[in-house]
Amino acid sequence: MKVPCEILMDYYMREVGAYDHPMKFLRPVFEKRGFLSALELRQKPQGRKVRVAGLLVMIHTPPTRSGRRVMFVTLEDETGLIDLAVFENVQRYWAREILSGGLLSFEGILQKEGKGGRSVSIVARRLVRNLSGPLECFMK
Repeated sequence: MKVPCEILMDYYMREVGAYDHPMKFLRPVFEKRGFLSALELRQKPQGRKVRVAGLLVMIHTPPTRSGRRVMFVTLEDETGLIDLAVFENVQRYWAREILSGGLLSFEGILQKEGKGGRSVSIVARRLVRNLSGPLECFMK
């Protein structure tokens, strides 16, 4: 079994993990602070305030009919993908940190759509923290 430091380095170098997902080793820390995994989100009710954390996979800012900018952010944790919508009022304060990527944590409102609430997303209220900086020490 690889140690967490080697797994983080592997993930950052290849941009994919050949072993365990880096979030697996960070999950106990996040659980203590009330952060949910992608899997746990599916079991929570619509409209609930939630906290999530994961590695940035993608940011998409498509044109909108209203002309307002919306960032669609996808994070990945050890259990799956987490989709977030980040509107202008949130971007105003945290766009730089979000765009810098890495390990991000958000707080927002859980949204569920579709049959049985299968489509799960979060409307971000704030960036809790960009945690990439502390993890960069593993790359040295």
